[in-house]
Amino acid sequence: MQLSPFVTQSHDYITEESRDLPDVSYLSNTLFHRLNRCNEVPSITLDTQYRMHPELLKFPSREFYDNQLLSHESVKCFPHFVFKWPDWTKPICFIDSTGYENSIGSSYNNDDEAIVINNVIETLLRVSDKDVDGVSKKYEGRIEALSIKQITILTFYQGQVKCIKDKLKVRGVRVNTVDGYQGCENDVIVVSTVRSNKQGTLGFSNDRSRLNVLLTRARFGLIVVGNSETLKKSEIWTRWFHTYNAPIISSQEFSMVSVTQPEFTRKYEKPHTKSVSGKKTKQKINFRH
Repeated sequence: MQLSPFVTQSHDYITEESRDLPDVSYLSNTLFHRLNRCNEVPSITLDTQYRMHPELLKFPSREFYDNQLLSHESVKCFPHFVFKWPDWTKPICFIDSTGYENSIGSSYNNDDEAIVINNVIETLLRVSDKDVDGVSKKYEGRIEALSIKQITILTFYQGQVKCIKDKLKVRGVRVNTVDGYQGCENDVIVVSTVRSNKQGTLGFSNDRSRLNVLLTRARFGLIVVGNSETLKKSEIWTRWFHTYNAPIISSQEFSMVSVTQPEFTRKYEKPHTKSVSGKKTKQKINFRH
């Protein structure tokens, strides 16, 4: 789940003929893939993931790993914190934004998406003590509200990182590029895809390696903000939409969601055993499948 490495040119070997070549040459095939194809190099495939809910794994496993990834039992439980969500049967949500992109030098930003992102963060954190007490009482154990440190905002462009930071009214939420967030994870990931145009040009938003990183950072909830019409002009994004059949809603609709909805039901597993100390183990709340 990493981006491709790149090799920089050594200035010791620059010739007159090579001066017109780019300073950076990106590898279409990574060094790892080259070694993996070499029969003389032994390899072991890690096929079990311990990070994300199995529903979040569906597309990455199918698209990038030949459907070979498995989920450990430990990631099949619902998070022990309270937050607002439009459809509790799916840990994925898509929020439609129709504002067009802006070209900023070699980067891009999208003001409308940044505003939507701010509204999303405020909604996620807008949980009252009454909400927390109600859920805690229902499931016989104290469950805390989602905190700022449990949310990360990711985007493909540095220009959008700055734009989002300028628009965010909630301070302390981490904002990063996909490239800069490799190897990291968080409970809830909010994504700004940025690109929104009539031509369906997606740039980094359509890069398979970056998408692999992007779609495998969330543990419990993934919110994607973007222009669905633009994204659906891409084959890989079209497959993503079809895989999850995730609800496509507006920013206003998202702001109106509640902690518990009429169709909100969760499987509840009480522990059948006690620990050595005699204390009960933590209870698990599972997504309905």
